[in-house]
Amino acid sequence: MKSSTLSTWQKVLLGIALGADAAVVAAPLAASLGPEAAAACLGNPSACAEFVTEMATGGASGGSLPSGAAGVAAEAEGAAAGEALGGVKIDDGKWDYFFGRVNSNPHNAERSAQNAYQLESIGIRDNAEGRAILTDHFNDALRTGVVDTYVNPKSGLTNLRTESLLYGPRGALLIRANYEVTDSGVRLTTMIPIGGRGYGK
Repeated sequence: MKSSTLSTWQKVLLGIALGADAAVVAAPLAASLGPEAAAACLGNPSACAEFVTEMATGGASGGSLPSGAAGVAAEAEGAAAGEALGGVKIDDGKWDYFFGRVNSNPHNAERSAQNAYQLESIGIRDNAEGRAILTDHFNDALRTGVVDTYVNPKSGLTNLRTESLLYGPRGALLIRANYEVTDSGVRLTTMIPIGGRGYGK
């Protein structure tokens, strides 16, 4: 499955689309972004609006996608780290979190169930194929979707943040993911899916 990052002009179009009637903008948006991307964002306007706002204003938790030398440097660092250390490491517990099996507390249980629902909405399930799609996606995102790198002051480890589109058999999701670079590999720490067919309705 392919993955791709969202460029600035795509985010501007999404922001315009979310401020207008979906029937008016659906056709040009689909033509500009492709049907999967349109479904991913228009399926959950509130979450997508939050994303667009954060990206446009340089919010504390994000900021706009880097461009020019900064963007190239961030992507190069992610690609080099992933390739040098053998690709992304996904702990067994993360699969439970992705597919709705975490109930350690109410918040985590809700997030885990939401993750499973959104992945299921685009046709990704907890089986060998689904795990392969996600693993390939995270490795691709490390190569082409790194938007930020920083050093965690507590752990002293380099952290990477990616934003990319995850394509499944029935649609696409915007994925924000964080990773940390350790001596044994690049470890996935968080994943936040945004959108999905019917999500938020």
